[in-house]
Amino acid sequence: MKGKRRLKFIAVPVFIGAILFVLSFIVMHLWNFSIAKAANLNEINFWQAMALLLLSKILFGFGMGGRRKSWMDRRKWYGGAPPFTEDQKEAFKNKWKEYCKPGSSNE
Repeated sequence: MKGKRRLKFIAVPVFIGAILFVLSFIVMHLWNFSIAKAANLNEINFWQAMALLLLSKILFGFGMGGRRKSWMDRRKWYGGAPPFTEDQKEAFKNKWKEYCKPGSSNE
């Protein structure tokens, strides 16, 4: 049991470092071959690419936590709205037609 724990203690940081290295390398080359040439900017080195990658992860999130719940999922979870009857559908359509008329007060 202790051997597996020790292996995880060593393997996880090495794996994270390897992923960070590869992603930084990709960011550096994408920047240098696309953005630097298209926008006439300076090329960046590996450490600047790593800083750019980490900054973007801080600003835009790390992507943890799985799929975000959309409004459709929440609607399904809470049972959704009950279906309209034909009279309710017609009243709803008429209300929106009146609302969307040019020059209406929209109150």
